[in-house]
Amino acid sequence: MMTETSNTPFADQRQPMRTENPARYWPLVFFMFALHGAEEVLLDLPGWAREQRIDIPMISFNQGTFALVVVLVGVLVFVLAFVLRRNRKLMRLYQMVFLIGMSLYFLVHVLVGVFTRSMEPGMVTSIVFLPVSIWLFTRVRAARSDQVARA
Repeated sequence: MMTETSNTPFADQRQPMRTENPARYWPLVFFMFALHGAEEVLLDLPGWAREQRIDIPMISFNQGTFALVVVLVGVLVFVLAFVLRRNRKLMRLYQMVFLIGMSLYFLVHVLVGVFTRSMEPGMVTSIVFLPVSIWLFTRVRAARSDQVARA
């Protein structure tokens, strides 16, 4: 009589699963965030919005204040990632939520540029980084939070 574990080869040998640590993707995420923010600031997103007569409270500042807001948000993102670095489950959740938000933000940039028929500041990095952020999301989502494979 065959037992349940003997019908598959190596069923009794549980090997530690080689799992990816979602924190390993943060350098790329920070790079994308910083480069996108730099594009928005250097190409004057608030000025572009005023020219297009788009009234969005977050970008209704002058360029200097907008740059400060971008830097402060970047610091907040980094600090939260640093604080959560020891808790793998929370880090994974935070990174997945952040990547969903970035993907949606990139998509909005592309759509606004299409609808206004103009090059919105942030559109170039959005076009480049949208597929990258979706790919990163799938990698982080696939990263398991436990260390041993479950049968």
